[in-house]
Amino acid sequence: MENRKPSDLSATICLEVYASFECQPMLGTGEQLRKLTVTVEQLLDYSENHIPFTFFLKDGDIVSPCSSIVVTVERRDGENSNALASRVLDPFCSTTDAPDELEDATNDGHHALSLYQKHGERRDLERSVAEFERALNTCALNHPCRAAAQSNLATAKFILCQVDDTNASFEIPIGLYGNALATRPVGHADRLSTLVQLAAVHLGRFQKQGDEVDRARVKALLHEAMGLSATDNHEKRAVAFMLQLYADHRVGPGHASDQSSVNSGSGSRFTEEDPWSSSIQLLECFQRHGDLADLQRAITLLQKSVRSVSVWDDRCRAGLGNLGVALLWRFNRLGELSDLDDAISRFRDAVVLTPHGHPDKPGRLNNLGSSFGARFGRLGELSNLEDAISTLSDAVDLTPHGHPDKPTRLNNLGSSFRARFERLGEPSDLEHTISRFKDAVALTPHDHPHKPDRLNNLGNSFRARFERLGELSDLEDAISTHRDAIVLTPHGHSDKPSRLNNLGLSFRARFQRLGELSDIEDAISTLRDAAVLTPHGHPDEPSRLNNLGNSFRARFECLGQLSDLEDAILTHRDALVLTPHGHPDKPNCLNNLGLSFRVRFERLGQLSDLEDAISTHRDALVLTPHGHPDKPNCLNNLGLSFRVRFERLGELSDLEDAISTLRNAVVLTPHGHPDKPSRLNNLGNSFRARFDRLGELSDLEDAVSTHRDAVVLTPHGHPHKPSCLNNLGSSFITRFERLGQLSDLEDAISTHRDALVLTPHGHPDKPGCLNNLGLSFRARFERLGELRDLEDAISTLRDAVVLTPHGHPDKPSRLNNLGSSFEVRFEHLGELSDLEDAISTLRDAVVLTPHDHPHKPSRLNNLGSSFKARFERLGELSDLEDAISTHRDAVVLTPHGHPQKPGRLNDLGLSFRARFERLGELSDLEDAISTLRDAVVLTPHGHPDKPGHLNNIGLSFRARFERLGELSDLEDAISTLRDAVVLMPHGHPYKSSCLNNLGNSLRARFERLGELSDLEDAISTHRDALVLTPHGHPHKPNRLNSLGLSFITRFERLGELSDLEDAISILRDAVVLTPPGHPDKPSRLNNLGSSFRARFECLGQLSDLEDAISLSSHSASLPIGPVSVRFRSSRNWISYARLINHRSLLHAYSIAVNLLPQVAWIGLSLTHRYAELKRGADVVREAASAALDFGFPELAVEWLEQGRSIVWGELLQLRGSYEHLSSAHPDHARRLRDLSAALDDAGAAREKSLSAFSESTDGAIHHATQTLQQEAYRHRTLAIERDKLLQEIRRLPGFERFLRPKDFSQLRASAHSGPVVILNAAERRCDALILLADVDHVIHVPLPGFDFQWAARLQNTLRVLLGNARITRFDDRKGKLATGGGGSWESLLSTSWNGIVKPVLDALAFSTLGDLSRIFWCPTGPFVFLPIHAAGLYGTQYSSPGHKHSRATALSFYST
Repeated sequence: MENRKPSDLSATICLEVYASFECQPMLGTGEQLRKLTVTVEQLLDYSENHIPFTFFLKDGDIVSPCSSIVVTVERRDGENSNALASRVLDPFCSTTDAPDELEDATNDGHHALSLYQKHGERRDLERSVAEFERALNTCALNHPCRAAAQSNLATAKFILCQVDDTNASFEIPIGLYGNALATRPVGHADRLSTLVQLAAVHLGRFQKQGDEVDRARVKALLHEAMGLSATDNHEKRAVAFMLQLYADHRVGPGHASDQSSVNSGSGSRFTEEDPWSSSIQLLECFQRHGDLADLQRAITLLQKSVRSVSVWDDRCRAGLGNLGVALLWRFNRLGELSDLDDAISRFRDAVVLTPHGHPDKPGRLNNLGSSFGARFGRLGELSNLEDAISTLSDAVDLTPHGHPDKPTRLNNLGSSFRARFERLGEPSDLEHTISRFKDAVALTPHDHPHKPDRLNNLGNSFRARFERLGELSDLEDAISTHRDAIVLTPHGHSDKPSRLNNLGLSFRARFQRLGELSDIEDAISTLRDAAVLTPHGHPDEPSRLNNLGNSFRARFECLGQLSDLEDAILTHRDALVLTPHGHPDKPNCLNNLGLSFRVRFERLGQLSDLEDAISTHRDALVLTPHGHPDKPNCLNNLGLSFRVRFERLGELSDLEDAISTLRNAVVLTPHGHPDKPSRLNNLGNSFRARFDRLGELSDLEDAVSTHRDAVVLTPHGHPHKPSCLNNLGSSFITRFERLGQLSDLEDAISTHRDALVLTPHGHPDKPGCLNNLGLSFRARFERLGELRDLEDAISTLRDAVVLTPHGHPDKPSRLNNLGSSFEVRFEHLGELSDLEDAISTLRDAVVLTPHDHPHKPSRLNNLGSSFKARFERLGELSDLEDAISTHRDAVVLTPHGHPQKPGRLNDLGLSFRARFERLGELSDLEDAISTLRDAVVLTPHGHPDKPGHLNNIGLSFRARFERLGELSDLEDAISTLRDAVVLMPHGHPYKSSCLNNLGNSLRARFERLGELSDLEDAISTHRDALVLTPHGHPHKPNRLNSLGLSFITRFERLGELSDLEDAISILRDAVVLTPPGHPDKPSRLNNLGSSFRARFECLGQLSDLEDAISLSSHSASLPIGPVSVRFRSSRNWISYARLINHRSLLHAYSIAVNLLPQVAWIGLSLTHRYAELKRGADVVREAASAALDFGFPELAVEWLEQGRSIVWGELLQLRGSYEHLSSAHPDHARRLRDLSAALDDAGAAREKSLSAFSESTDGAIHHATQTLQQEAYRHRTLAIERDKLLQEIRRLPGFERFLRPKDFSQLRASAHSGPVVILNAAERRCDALILLADVDHVIHVPLPGFDFQWAARLQNTLRVLLGNARITRFDDRKGKLATGGGGSWESLLSTSWNGIVKPVLDALAFSTLGDLSRIFWCPTGPFVFLPIHAAGLYGTQYSSPGHKHSRATALSFYST
């Protein structure tokens, strides 16, 4: 309109308002709604004061639903209109040009349709169809308005179908609307209205034909429309109305009595022609056909009729009631809250005006109560629900017993009570629900069509009470009632699938309570039937698939069959696909699919499943409106998935998100809600997880408190009670491990016992309860040392494993716990069978755990610890290599930042240190310290594992001090161990261990620096450690041993005999308490033996020395424990026995010599082997000397040969051909030859890498270190494999002594080319031992004029002479050998002749040159460096023929 104001304010303007179904473009002007004439002055006044034009329906006015309005404005001067001034105000009008045929036909069609709706003349309807057909025929296929033309014709055709009451003609409007919908994709402005119109046609055909496909199509179309509609607009209200219509027809015609009913009043008072009867007929027509025009006309008639009579007239009361019903129906159709408010107002008036005792009073109260219920459903205001219950209660009370509507009203009241229970969670409401439903069922005749429906409602309420209170009888009643409902529902009935679905849910609930597999099988079978009987496209198809998927998942959790889980995911996916976007069930479908993804992740460990779970749970949460009752459940599931991802990846942000999300779930769950305890339970678990990660005690207290609240809020007998008790018990255990309070441990055991008792036999949770109780028993054993607890733990954990089906996802976890308990019993009792059971069980746990599973690293770690324990018991290096390899895999598979990363680094570091203690490779100790340092750094301050990790790195610092002697290492050890003690809470089960290690380090510093205060501190600390260790505890002997050693050390310093007595007493207790087979047994026997030796030296009591010999011999002879300890014990045994020439001396030497090959193992580098042999070489020489003392020269030869062959013999054997083995067992020979060659190459490569490492620059040292580690590992692995192959060969007949030390008879044969002379230099004597091939004994030649000191002096003389020879090798002036200040060559060689060679030649009776022969010399010790072959008397006075034996008369060779 023009901006300037008209000069004539009295001029009139005509407004014409038209409506159409289309938003854009609008075809034609549409249906004319109103004409309005106003003056310019009125129009300006409305405009300036923002007064809207409001149009009200006139009597008899019928208006079709529309989505677009066109306003045409014409200025008129008096009665003459100015056509040129007309202006269309609608911006969406399709054209501003003159109307064409398409628009003319459309306008004519709308006009005819409007006339039909006002007057009901069929000819108008037929003319409308004809005009709309003309419009469509003139509309090209690509015309933008073709869809509008199709919709217009479909509307008229649909009305004609309803008038003709025929079935076949429904296909035409369905096809037209379908074509229109196809050209209006998602996002098109008219798609929503087309969806509603098409749904209306399908609903109309369903009313006629009862085809379930039509009903399913209605639901699908309307749910899509709901998703497209905005909040609180007329479109959404239209969709809501259609949904209500769908719901009304879904329950079937027989259920109409449960809704607000129309009161016809007294038939005698009405006639066919009056408006009262007309309004009733219109309402009945609306019920049949759903035509909103009928409802609009009925409301108009009723409003007019009610105003026309007195309020005391019965017709007024009936009319008010019917008007309320009509308004309620319009509210259900259009969603206008004002209609609902008006309906309540009219119902209230009808109730007030109906006298007490009037037969219609209960019906009107029922209608009013139902309206209050509808408003509660719309607004959620609790006051409306209270009003509904109050009003419906009055309706029930006023309805006489036996009245046909009594069951309906009881049913409505029961539904309201159930709505309040679902809102507030008050058990009393549930009791009222069940009571009312029971009464409704009882009063409903057996053959009544509503009987199955009311049984169904009662069954659902029984199940709800079971879920709240846990009473099994309720669940049994639910199943029985649902069965009755199904029996009464005929096959093919549309409600049959729904009732099967409810029965299936009750079966599943009983399975979850009792664990009977038959129940979950029945649930799956019944729910599958429900899904099969539900037509494809049916609106309930997704929910039934969803329930079936949940049951598949439940069976998987019971049996562990992966196929069930795959079926669950597939079924949940189908349910999700079939649920339209915007459907209220969409979040629930997403939620269940997310749960199945998470369960598959927990089974297979695929991170993608966990990411899918989180993403799906997030989508479910986003689609769930704030305030929706399912919001807390969505938050709960998303929080659980966050926590699971934290457990996998260790990202703290995931745990924080979990706690925040779960806390919101708890806050949004009303007090008294049946799910409140389970959500508290989950939140408590997350608090405990954060405590495990960060060590903050407040988190642990929150966990205990939250779990306790969950237990308190869970009714006794509730199926979730055991789970809540179980988690509370786990939190008690965790707090015990942190604070060491025994009361927490007792509470844990008591709580776990309660959980077990409340879990029925056969229930799928039974094994889990047994598992946790077993872990609690084990924790108490570790604290108190009572063997009964450990036996209970193993028995209980074994039951848990047995009851867990093969393939169940928790099977590996329970095997893991059982295996760890076997290892604990081994550590206590030393029974090797327990350790074998531990390794076997833990290996099974690892094998059953999929790769990438989040618990794979944990189980590898435990298996590695068992390998290490077996190494410590049996000394098999292969076990230690397996331990390191397995621990390394555990570390690699644990993501950075994972809370268990430090613990796994810690265990790997301990294995490195164990290998250092076995092999002495310093690189292993450096790796141990580096790895343990990483474990300490990654452990947060305050974390309960921090003290333990500090303790272990402290021990490694001390080990490096003992190896290298750097005092800084010892200081670091003491400082670190002190920190561990300070951080360990008093009463903690590992406090005594930290104190013990600190005491040992203080004693080591005393031994280094001599400060007596360190020794006093050591004793005090050891005493504290002993006091804190309960009697019977497996570590008690270790504490006693450490304290005893400190007393010995103080005795050695101060000489107080009381200290020595205390040491002996304490060390004796340590030995007694150490079980047979324990790897520390040799060490403790040796320490006690040393104490007896000390007392012997102090008091001279021979019995003490006898005890020392007995103890050291026992220690050295045991087949367990570190080889270094047993070798040390054998040397102590030798020293003790030599003091009194004890009868066991030769046995002691035999043990020592036999241990040497293990001390200088072939898997060590050559440098390391030589270092070990240098420390033990004198043992072989002294052993041979002792054998000679006892008159066993042949034994002396065997021992000397055994010692000599440890290095040289092995190296020669590596290149041997093994002819005998090849002929008998060629495969074994080939394998041994290949392994020996590979071992030879590996040793050389290792030496080369070691050399390269020493020459590496800073930039290349990392690569050199890696290469050295790889070569060392390969060398050790080959040596272990070769040892195993040798054991295998020695089990073959005839090869029992293959490559073992030779006995004398074999050695004698080596003298076939000449005498073999072994020269032995011991501390007290030197001897020559001659072997002749044809002599069956050793020719023993003592060398009395030659001792060890003489040999050493000659070796030194030779060194000096060789040094001088480098300066002046020959005296040219005199033509003779030069001499030096350290002696002369003549002196050296003559001494060797007189002391060594001549006695041997004399024994062999070599006297002349004619006796010239070959002699093979085998020197040992200092003899190795003497030129035996050149020995003789070289002065001129000895060269005359009369001097015999002036020099060697035989050819000398040296044997290796």
